Amino acid sequence: MPFPGRREDFETDVAYQNWRTLETSTLSQLMDLMVQFKPEIAKSTPSDAPISPGPAGRPGSLYSVEGGRDTPNSRKGSISSRYSIAMGSQFDIPEDDEIPLGHNYTYIPSNPKKFYKRLVERCLEADLDAMATLPEDQQVSLGILSQRHLDVINECAVRWRISHNYRVTCFLDLIRYMYEREEVPFLCLPEALHMVERAIQETDLSKWMKSDVGVLVAF
Repeated sequence: MPFPGRREDFETDVAYQNWRTLETSTLSQLMDLMVQFKPEIAKSTPSDAPISPGPAGRPGSLYSVEGGRDTPNSRKGSISSRYSIAMGSQFDIPEDDEIPLGHNYTYIPSNPKKFYKRLVERCLEADLDAMATLPEDQQVSLGILSQRHLDVINECAVRWRISHNYRVTCFLDLIRYMYEREEVPFLCLPEALHMVERAIQETDLSKWMKSDVGVLVAF
């Protein structure tokens, strides 16, 4: 799908215009932040102003500060950290050796959603591995993802223009798959579903991208 979206990705003109308005507003905020941290950008032409904010001047993730929105680290539930972990994935996303590499730095991947899903999957796997080494009586988040990984995911999401709706459906799809493989307990599913329910309350399904709604239909 072309980045970041097209009219045909939505059922109606109203849905597309709603997305376009929100996207334009968010991009304007991001550009304002970039100019704030690197004022010379506003005085340069695109050809001579490579954007490379330093660690201290990096625009923060808008997704990580949006009020009221559920992210995996916002849930309060917990589960025992000891359960069977059987790794190995057969998602419809490329294996590492199938992802094209090159000598050029890529700020936004060729298929943001596919790469985002792969990123979340790998973070889930790493955190599940870490949980397996914890004491049996130590409680862990039902969201599984560690704060360190959530920070990385949030940063990629805002720069790759991954919508909140896709984020919650992607997480639900991955948790469902892992549950079917007995990699996570059943309690993780209601938590993931709750994130989707909150997203639907905030934005009616009629305004979602058709591909995001398709994930829910398949579920």
